[in-house]
Amino acid sequence: MSQKSKLKSSYGVHHAKVVRGDKTKIVKIKYHHRKSYRKRHYASLFMFVFIGAMLGLFIYGYNLQVDMGTDSAKQFVTSVFNKENNAPATISSTYGFSLNYEPMKFFASAIDSATGNLYMSKELKTSRPYQTIKISTIWSNGEGDDSGMMLNYHTDSNESISSNQQLLDAEKTLIQGSIDTSSSSLQKTASNNVAIDGKTFLKSEWLIVPKNTLVSKLVTRYTTYVGVLNDKLLTIRINSGHPGEADNNLFSSVVDSIKFSQPVQSNIQKSDNVITKISTNRTLLDTLTFTNIARAASTKPEVGSSERISAIYSPAVVKIYNTYCMDIKVKGLSYLKNVCDGNTGSGFIVSANGYIATNGHVAYRTAKELAISQAMAYAAKGDTRLADALAKVSALKDSDISGTANAKAAAAIIIDKFYEIPDSYFTATNDVTNLLVGLNEDTPNITELLKLTSQRVEFSEKNSIRRAKVSAVNFRLVDGLDGFRASDIAILKIDNNNLPVTKLGTIDGLTQGASLTILGYPESANNNGLVDSKQAKVTLTSGKVSAIKDVKGGNKKLIETDTTIGSGNSGGPALDYAGAVVGLATYTVNASSTSGIFNYIRDVKDLKDLAASSAITFVNTSKTQTMWEKSLNYFYNARYSKAVKGFEEVKALYSQHPKVAEFTTAAEERIKNGQDVKDFPIILILVGVTIAIAGVGASVFLIVRQGKIHKIYKSQVVSGDIPSADETHSTFEPGKVVTPQVTQQNSSLVAEQTPQQDNTNSSQ
Repeated sequence: MSQKSKLKSSYGVHHAKVVRGDKTKIVKIKYHHRKSYRKRHYASLFMFVFIGAMLGLFIYGYNLQVDMGTDSAKQFVTSVFNKENNAPATISSTYGFSLNYEPMKFFASAIDSATGNLYMSKELKTSRPYQTIKISTIWSNGEGDDSGMMLNYHTDSNESISSNQQLLDAEKTLIQGSIDTSSSSLQKTASNNVAIDGKTFLKSEWLIVPKNTLVSKLVTRYTTYVGVLNDKLLTIRINSGHPGEADNNLFSSVVDSIKFSQPVQSNIQKSDNVITKISTNRTLLDTLTFTNIARAASTKPEVGSSERISAIYSPAVVKIYNTYCMDIKVKGLSYLKNVCDGNTGSGFIVSANGYIATNGHVAYRTAKELAISQAMAYAAKGDTRLADALAKVSALKDSDISGTANAKAAAAIIIDKFYEIPDSYFTATNDVTNLLVGLNEDTPNITELLKLTSQRVEFSEKNSIRRAKVSAVNFRLVDGLDGFRASDIAILKIDNNNLPVTKLGTIDGLTQGASLTILGYPESANNNGLVDSKQAKVTLTSGKVSAIKDVKGGNKKLIETDTTIGSGNSGGPALDYAGAVVGLATYTVNASSTSGIFNYIRDVKDLKDLAASSAITFVNTSKTQTMWEKSLNYFYNARYSKAVKGFEEVKALYSQHPKVAEFTTAAEERIKNGQDVKDFPIILILVGVTIAIAGVGASVFLIVRQGKIHKIYKSQVVSGDIPSADETHSTFEPGKVVTPQVTQQNSSLVAEQTPQQDNTNSSQ
């Protein structure tokens, strides 16, 4: 046995009675109390602190990984959705002129004189020998009208124009050549010279007044500009497109933006008959892209809530294609041949079994609607024959409109009378309608679709492009002149199950400034929709509620917003901050060039009312939607392995899902990069934290206790009551209890000995 062991063995256990105030405590003093600390205590403390630190670092690292994963997920979601560019666009013709227009306010197209090809939107960035440029108003009340601004460069004009009289003669020829004066008279109301980029143009205001007294108040206003560029006539014609409407100042900013330069010398071979080629190429495609009610331009979307809402509900947003051709008879008499038209728009799935909500103007056309619309459009050009026929059938009388204040009020009364004509009086013959719903980014071959429609052949549906039927509708194609008669809502039905769905909300809780997220397929964000037949992607448009207003002409509500709503976007859902649909994106109206743009969303209550009145019940629970939201939540929290498994289930439930493949690929890439976050081991962490806290507490307690008893030991050694642990022999009896008087001085224990015999050990 070593000397240290012998000392420890012979030292035994001593007791000291410590008095603190009114309390007395017996303290055992052992051999190891000769030291102020013990290494094992500090080692334990270090070990448990280290364990706690490691747990803290693990939790911090886990949260950091989750935060980084969430940021990565947000960035990915942001990149998924199209966003429109609101910068002014320029169209430049190699003939030596250019102009600017605002994509958020207008839709543009131009025709190449060499080929007769029609170019639109982003295609117009390329300078070509554009001979005809059309800037269309966002708001269009009818089918196949010529509303908007039309610029023509007359390359076939050979006469040298040098006098104002020659401009007047040319102007009269041009305007009369485009207006049917057989049933209407042409009147000039004003004329003066104006300057456009330093060149003189003759500006004139015109009225087209029908000769038939019944429809004589269907007056249309035109504005024309006639000038000379490089010895050729350049003309601009602006009209509202419908009788009773006069908002030609809308295009003043476009006219003011026109610039002239030297023409580009090139080997342009002009077509022998450009006008014929233009009319042939534009017959259906032009109307498909120009007769929609509006086109949207987005503000820059917020990163966060809007994008997350979009990720959750965009799979339930669909693109709608509506093309049709028909001949129309009124009371058995043939009036219209080859009424071929169409448009695109957006919709959203409201029921897991295939019900889809959209605007009526996107999906619904009948022979009656088209006949009335065409009658008004032709009347705007001076041809009132169809309007005269409908006036007779409707029993319209002079007294019905004699007291009206203006042409717009008269037009509204006339249109109402036309709509009173029984539906049975209108017949569509030799007709076909291809109403299609695109469930994902696949699009139909537009050339094939147009060809089949013109040939009166139905388009064969595909897995992701389904034929639809109109189940319910509340819509008038010609509406809104003096108030709305219908709510412009339609409910479509496709044969499908397990569809993702949106959730319907209410406008009751909306306040001014509340956030809105609008989802859809605006043409400008998808290369005009019909131009690019490869893919169509949902576009996110975010904005605010400007006001909630009463609809003119009824007791319904409209949400006014600062976000432009447009053609292709029409019929898409407007969602609140919680992701509930509060309305349908429907109107963008240009009040004037100075008053600005007003954008309106139809109240979702109109949709609910239409469903109720049509006995349509929505299935608003969807396994696909539930699993998609769950998997998306995993994705947002960087738990990519679980997200992938969930996405696989979504794919199995709904193979046409438009986003699942994209998100699956993104998740798999992040797993390969080591960004996958595993489940947080909460039980193990809780056990570890508990052990670490308890260990640290116990270690601190032992260290403090060791220090206190060591001080008592020192005081007892000094007083001689107990031997030093280093002494070889001890005269102190181990069983003896000493009673020191303890006071606290400078946080140290000082003991005074009071000898006392321990009765229990007195025999030793």
